[in-house]
Amino acid sequence: MPAIVRGYNDHTVDNTGVADVLGRIAKLLDVKGEIRFKSQAFEKAARLIEHLDRPVKDLHAAGGVKALMSLPGVGEGIAKKIEEILASGTCKEYEQLKRSLPPGIEELLAIPHLGPKTAVMLAETLKVKSAADLEKALRAHKVRDLPRMSDKMEEKLLKGIAMWKGGRQRLGLGRALPLARAILDRLRRHPGVRDAAYAGSLRRMRETIGDLDILVTPRRPSDAPAIMQAFTEHDEVADVVAHGETKSSVRLESGVEADLRVVPPESFGAALHYFTGSKTHNILIRELGVKKGLRINEYGVFKGKKHVGGATEEEVFKAVGLPFIAPELREGAGEVEAAAAGRLPKLIEPGDLRGDLHMHTDWSDGKNTIEEMAEAGRALGYEYVALCDHSESLRVAGGLEVDRLHKKNKAIDAANRTLKGFRILKGAEVDILESGTLDYPDEVLAELDVVVVSVHSRFSLDEAAQTRRICRALANKHVTLLAHPTGRLINRRDPYAVNLAEVVKAAADHGKCLELNAQVDRLDLSDGGLKAAKAAGVTVAINTDAHDAAYLRPGREYGIGMARRGWLEAGDVLNALPLPKLLKRLAR
Repeated sequence: MPAIVRGYNDHTVDNTGVADVLGRIAKLLDVKGEIRFKSQAFEKAARLIEHLDRPVKDLHAAGGVKALMSLPGVGEGIAKKIEEILASGTCKEYEQLKRSLPPGIEELLAIPHLGPKTAVMLAETLKVKSAADLEKALRAHKVRDLPRMSDKMEEKLLKGIAMWKGGRQRLGLGRALPLARAILDRLRRHPGVRDAAYAGSLRRMRETIGDLDILVTPRRPSDAPAIMQAFTEHDEVADVVAHGETKSSVRLESGVEADLRVVPPESFGAALHYFTGSKTHNILIRELGVKKGLRINEYGVFKGKKHVGGATEEEVFKAVGLPFIAPELREGAGEVEAAAAGRLPKLIEPGDLRGDLHMHTDWSDGKNTIEEMAEAGRALGYEYVALCDHSESLRVAGGLEVDRLHKKNKAIDAANRTLKGFRILKGAEVDILESGTLDYPDEVLAELDVVVVSVHSRFSLDEAAQTRRICRALANKHVTLLAHPTGRLINRRDPYAVNLAEVVKAAADHGKCLELNAQVDRLDLSDGGLKAAKAAGVTVAINTDAHDAAYLRPGREYGIGMARRGWLEAGDVLNALPLPKLLKRLAR
């Protein structure tokens, strides 16, 4: 987790900054062994604030603590903490928790595979204060002989440190997108800015981002210095790496680098295309330009020395005889050839989704009630949602025993009787046991509209065993779809060993769907897996796996972005079906 290294004022703390401190408190409470519901309250508040559809500081400015308490799940205690964070960038409880624990514990907690109790034990026993200290101790074999440690654990922790290092170098999409938008919002309010956009791998909706690329066109050339000053003085800036008249680079509090370029209006489209990338895509476009006697770069499209286009991206593509290619496709993976042949997909849009088929409620580990999750779906214009709480084996997430599942189903029936033009589908996220059998018997599964199956245990099985396990589950006639098919957690956990080609084949053979899980730390399936599913004729469900109502909107955006990277069209997506067609498909 990035350290908070300086104070803020009430004009500079954004939602991600507030969420960051609340999330830290949750982690440190877990380390202290506090009652779990207390840390969960901070964790849920952090998720809520991070994905809030308006600045939390504006809400506070309008009504203080009482306005903050209007947010679902935010009581007076947490509301006062948010108020403190907005004022200073931190709060008393967070600072007290830090002082009560070994130095460096927060950095250790960010390392995958290292649990809170083990982190404290290592900090106290070996006096390690950082990931670097721990890596040194591991390589000197000082850890393997400690209680509950082994040579296998030593290897696992070294792997975790390598993942942590990679995560620090690349920012997750869920953190990068709000950051870029916060910077853009500030720049767009500047009187000298005519237009602004982010580019790079973020615009291509990659799962992780190396750095942020921001482009601006000024109203007048003389506005550039003031725009640069506003950029380098942004709240999130920790260091100014370079400060020039047309380009500045800064390092943000998160550790990621951000570059701002000021370009003239006549070059804006060419610059946006060039800095969006990818490099391979750009080379292909330049080569097409050369064949037509054109030179294409970030400054525009040129015929000899004459500037003949580049104010918009459409002008760049038109110059080489192509239609507009969506940013999510620009990976040099066949999109240029498809555009030339008139075979570009009609990519799915947010408005194509008619519902969400994997959401959780407070019957298991979700935050909101049945009715609240349904209302959140209706607010997005959906026709249906499937509420899929965990099955009984996942006790840590409040998994439902069969009698509680029946009670929940009756509650859904009661809610449906009050709804018009909307349907709550009965569902469950059912654990796939090691043998490939399911956590509920078939007679229970038969009562459900939607059966989502997933792996939550025994991630260390070898590829053959894990593949057999999943394929056997997909053969069950009651199963609708496989959730988060590879089990990855971005920057935190590698995918488990599985032959995805065999899983896709099993889904095709048995008429099952695969999920694109839009939880921002999963985004599973990735673009490659989605293309494989599409090629095999396997339908994909784009689901948020939302555990609170506030995540439905941002989760939909992340899911659609990944689906577009996978070349998916509305016809490839299960929950793009209207309710009558969906019900027929589920029955089949």
